Amino acid sequence: MANAKERIEQDKQQALLDIRSEVIKLSTLIAGKIVNQKLNSDKDQTLVANTADEVLSKH
Repeated sequence: MANAKERIEQDKQQALLDIRSEVIKLSTLIAGKIVNQKLNSDKDQTLVANTADEVLSKH
């Protein structure tokens, strides 16, 4: 039973990481279209990731 709970928790954490990754990709795409340029530098990705983390932590 404990193994099943651990596996469920691991799957949950992986799903959350996958969702976060998709949110960052989509946010970058949307932001790039808004400013009519591609945002693809490491600095841009970090900015989007930090903003996504901030927004997601509030919800």
